[in-house]
Amino acid sequence: MNQREQIEALEILGHLYFRQGRAAEAHTVFAGILALEAENKAAQKHLAALALERGDGQEALQRLSGHTEPAALLMRAQALRLAGQTGEMEKVFRDYLQATGKATAAQP
Repeated sequence: MNQREQIEALEILGHLYFRQGRAAEAHTVFAGILALEAENKAAQKHLAALALERGDGQEALQRLSGHTEPAALLMRAQALRLAGQTGEMEKVFRDYLQATGKATAAQP
């Protein structure tokens, strides 16, 4: 099994742990993926989701740095709320609404 196949297998395992609510095991697997592939966006997003579940907005923000897809924008808005940055949270949430086509003309 080459490294890419190992990472894909670990991503599946980590996702299964995550879905089962086994946060510690999921964290270990996703941290291991980052040790093999530091720029793995899926592992970063899962670690951000785990940080959000723990209420750690700052870690989630660090993990989401550079992510611009709609799901990451929504997670970023939640992380900003947890970090007490409501002004920035509103901006990011508007970006999310615009990215998903859910923004309306009535919104500022």
